[in-house]
Amino acid sequence: MFDKHTEAECMDIFDCWIYIVKNMNMFEQMPFSEKYPVFRKLAEIGDLRKLSREELELYDEDIKNMRDIYATRKFDEKRGMEKGMAKGMHNLSKSNGK
Repeated sequence: MFDKHTEAECMDIFDCWIYIVKNMNMFEQMPFSEKYPVFRKLAEIGDLRKLSREELELYDEDIKNMRDIYATRKFDEKRGMEKGMAKGMHNLSKSNGK
């Protein structure tokens, strides 16, 4: 579902979140921290084991929310493409029928 393989391919903060979550173990420095301050904070946290129980629960909830938003956005994009294709095919068949 997520097909971004480089930082340059990430177009918005949702792409950045998913990219970071998928690749976090590979980073020496946190990407996107200049563009999005939230990633600066994430870099400061660094090791999730250092979080309190409450902080970890908030972190987990944020990750869940970002994944839900991303999945919803992808579903909406797919549905929009399907509707657009159906409308285009309908218009094409109408113009061929004249």
